[in-house]
Amino acid sequence: PNAVVMIVSNDDMRPFYWPGDYIGGKMRYGDAIETAVNKDCIVYLKNGERFFRRLIKNTTEGYNLTCLNPNEATAEPVLYNVEIDSVAPVIWHRWKDD
Repeated sequence: PNAVVMIVSNDDMRPFYWPGDYIGGKMRYGDAIETAVNKDCIVYLKNGERFFRRLIKNTTEGYNLTCLNPNEATAEPVLYNVEIDSVAPVIWHRWKDD
């Protein structure tokens, strides 16, 4: 129950995760989100967007999402003060062997 799987779609989390890799985890909600801080997570925001980023606690009571590869990342390598609905820390990672 509460399992989620995602295909990595960009270079934001290289060199550990590459486009085309599969990642999965178990969803956490509410106060349990705090247990995912400083972990690589599939993150669902309250506005419906979904990201694969590292979850960081910011200096206030909010959260930031950061990529591991800022040189190749999207225009926003860090998303500040995001409103999180749920997170799934990565506990499963598979890739295709070429």
